[in-house]
Amino acid sequence: MKRDSLLYEVEKNELDLNIAERQKKEFESEEYFLAAREKIDEAFDKAKEDNNSKVVNQAIAGINIYWISIGYGIRNDGFKLFNSTLDFSNQIQKKEALTHTFNIAISHYNWNIVKNNTFWSAGASVKAGNNFTNLDNIKVKDFEDITTNPTSLLRTERI
Repeated sequence: MKRDSLLYEVEKNELDLNIAERQKKEFESEEYFLAAREKIDEAFDKAKEDNNSKVVNQAIAGINIYWISIGYGIRNDGFKLFNSTLDFSNQIQKKEALTHTFNIAISHYNWNIVKNNTFWSAGASVKAGNNFTNLDNIKVKDFEDITTNPTSLLRTERI
């Protein structure tokens, strides 16, 4: 009986060895890897299609967006300045000044199928410069009475 058991084990081991050699040859063949790769690709394509159909069939319920806006502006203001302390030919001077403007704001937009749509924005603006462009136009006339004779009057006008 012991001999029969040993013969059985030997035959079983030979059978297992033959199966292992066949599998080794199968693994070494290019067709095995191509078939395995094809199965993996098919599974991937199916999973991709399932995922795409879920995304396409999903409805958008709303949009909720916040954003920050930043701005900067510069303006060159040209104006004429009257300075009565200077001599007559230099009393009107051409001047230029830069005005800088800085802006910052935060905004929010919420669109929802169920609730009302909302939009709000809050911001601040700082301006550094002059207000010469906001001033009204002014004509300056300078009259000087010249008299040597009390009965006559001679007046000169400068603009």
